[in-house]
Amino acid sequence: MHVGVIGGGSIGLLVAAQIGIDHKVTVYVRRQEQKEEINREGLFFLPAHTRSNVSALLVSEIKQEEMMFVCVKQYHLRHLYPYLQEIRCPIIFLQNGMGHVGYILRYQNKQTILVGTCEHGAIKVNDRCVKQTGEGKINIASVTGDKLSLTKVIDSFHRQSFPIVIKEDWYKMLGEKLIINAVVNPLTALFQVKNGEILKNPYLTTLAKALCKETCDVLGLVDKDQWDNVVRVIRITKENESSMKLDIMNNRKSEIEGICGYLLTHTKVDTPNLQFMYEAIRALEHSKGVVGK
Repeated sequence: MHVGVIGGGSIGLLVAAQIGIDHKVTVYVRRQEQKEEINREGLFFLPAHTRSNVSALLVSEIKQEEMMFVCVKQYHLRHLYPYLQEIRCPIIFLQNGMGHVGYILRYQNKQTILVGTCEHGAIKVNDRCVKQTGEGKINIASVTGDKLSLTKVIDSFHRQSFPIVIKEDWYKMLGEKLIINAVVNPLTALFQVKNGEILKNPYLTTLAKALCKETCDVLGLVDKDQWDNVVRVIRITKENESSMKLDIMNNRKSEIEGICGYLLTHTKVDTPNLQFMYEAIRALEHSKGVVGK
């Protein structure tokens, strides 16, 4: 199958490397330098030390594919919509948060739209090398269009080393991932710790439980069930550094707006801990000179 992967970050390169084992993959990137390096050297995957012969093009060079994965951060999606409107194949969006679904539905052009969540841990080593730091799975659910595309995704891409799970309810699926992001990302970014420290440090654990409860209250999900899921994911990714922690470390804009910001604009209950985390991360961004919204 001819598959496109939009995004040259950690998750985009991870997806491209895994799918590139069995399919012809084109990675769409923003920078000419990354495009040239991938085309010249291929895509290197750690810790397996394997090389995938994927090709690379610029986002402005997007062509028709049989399936398209969109692996950019939520705040980059707006710039992609003019290009995505020209695509007729099923599109799978892998973003944190939930705010992007409204934009997707507004701009989609009658093609099948799927959304997903990625539980794998990954670090971008350089422009053509990605390291998988935690094994998980990709969950996918249908938002619009042909639901048979879900079966096609499973049949085409699911492997024991790269499991893909179909979910019936996209809202619940994204909500469960949003809870994990709202707990793990701001705490690790604010205190500059690895994921596992949240369960090792009792004070961080207390804060994590409070964030989990508030997020569940906003989304209408059961707190105890979701806390158990948060603990499970933290244990799997205990040695990982969250994307928000790395963003703050590297003076990049974080996804706090699409995570805590989304929750704060959709809440009908008091959420003091979420409000504090939102303001704290925005304060760190401001102190580093990172552009806000």
